[in-house]
This record gives sequence, C-alpha cells and structure tokens, in this order.
Amino acid sequence: MPLQEKLRRMQAAVAGVQAATAAVLAGVEQQSLRPLQKQAFLCSARCCDSPGGEDALRSCLGACGQKVEHAQAVLEAELGGLQERLQRCLAVCQDRAGSALREGGDRGRAEGVLEKCVVECCAGSQKELPALKQRLLAGLK
Repeated sequence: MPLQEKLRRMQAAVAGVQAATAAVLAGVEQQSLRPLQKQAFLCSARCCDSPGGEDALRSCLGACGQKVEHAQAVLEAELGGLQERLQRCLAVCQDRAGSALREGGDRGRAEGVLEKCVVECCAGSQKELPALKQRLLAGLK
C-alpha cells in the first residue's frame, strides 16, 4: 500500500476519534453540564436578592458555582485520561515501527506496522467512549 494511503488511513482514524469524542461531549453538555450551569446561574441570581453584606453575597455565589466547578474538573480529568491513554498507545506504535525498521530495514513494512497500530489505538479509544460518557454523566450529577 502506498505511503499516502497509509497516511490517509491514520489521519481518518484520528479524525474518527476526534469526531466521536466531540459527539460524546456535546451529548454530555446538553444532558448534564448545561442544566448544572443553569442551576448555578439561577442560584447566583437568588443570591443577589438575599439580604446580607458583600461577604454573604460572595459566599452564596461561591456555593452556587461549586457543582459546575466540580463538573468541569471531572470532565477535564476524564478527557485528560483518554488523551493520555491514546498518546501512550501512539508512542508504542512509533516504537514498534522503529523496531520493525531496525530489525528488517524495510521502510514499507515499518510504515505498515505503524499504520495498523495507529488504527487499532484509535479504535480502542472509540470503544472507550460509551463508558467514558457514562462516567461523565454520573460524575456531573
């Protein structure tokens, strides 16, 4: 298979992971994050109506935003974990391709090893997404 075709397949695999991840995030945002943000906004508005000094207002506003802050931390941690696992897998692919090149010196074979591994890494990441979505939805409540 020509190098251009291998590159195209790897790029398509990476783009597939990105698109699938974006779809999961859009669903999580609609189902969980936006309702939390709305609750925080309404809570903050009520804080402005309550009596008390500036310290009480600051405390009330801080309390209103805690769930959103927690949700964002959960989201960042889960996405960071997914990205780290994918990056580690891709680094292993580079190592395998380098080993294949050193062992046989055949550039085409090394490119094939790299392509197959990258496609498998991306497929593995996509398989993780349903469980990731469930963890996000559970963690954003």
